[in-house]
Amino acid sequence: MGWSALLLGYPVFNGEQTQVLRYSPREQYRSHYDWLSYLEPGETQRAVTILSYLSEVEEGAARYEAIAAEATGVSATIAWMRAAMAWERAGKSERVLAAYEGAHRQGSTGTLGWSAASSYAAALGDSGDVDGASTLLRTLADTGDGLMAEQALLSLGRLFEDADRITESRKVYGEFAERYPQSALSSEVSIGLSRLGAGG
Repeated sequence: MGWSALLLGYPVFNGEQTQVLRYSPREQYRSHYDWLSYLEPGETQRAVTILSYLSEVEEGAARYEAIAAEATGVSATIAWMRAAMAWERAGKSERVLAAYEGAHRQGSTGTLGWSAASSYAAALGDSGDVDGASTLLRTLADTGDGLMAEQALLSLGRLFEDADRITESRKVYGEFAERYPQSALSSEVSIGLSRLGAGG
């Protein structure tokens, strides 16, 4: 989502998760309006839809990797991110992890750098490396600012919760509530704490 945020000038947090569809012959995407009749607090209607077409997903991923290997800076970060997203569609988790690591290694700053780092942390978590993911998310939470730092801390709490490290998750959610009492993400933290129960 980082490259689309850069392209549109929207914060990465406004984006939805990538949705993947596979069309059969004679199927198509038709022009239509998206409208939700119900919205959660803080949600808004969809403003933009970006379509990317890949008919040969693995070939597309490999091409993005080749571009990334020749590029530097922001261009390399974006190419690695696109490669990772394509490998996700192909179901190649090891290649996903390597591509997100490549994006993170570029050291981009701002929204793109945050997106690369947080995506790499998510891939680490998905691979079972909870400690590696938590170290990266903690760095983002402690060195970032604004909504990026808040999102990193929330993601850290969720990472621990998903890994059944309940005490650590509860501690991170509590830290979030103390550090960011007016955050737009506070309701998600409250829900997380409710899921975990009172505990000690």
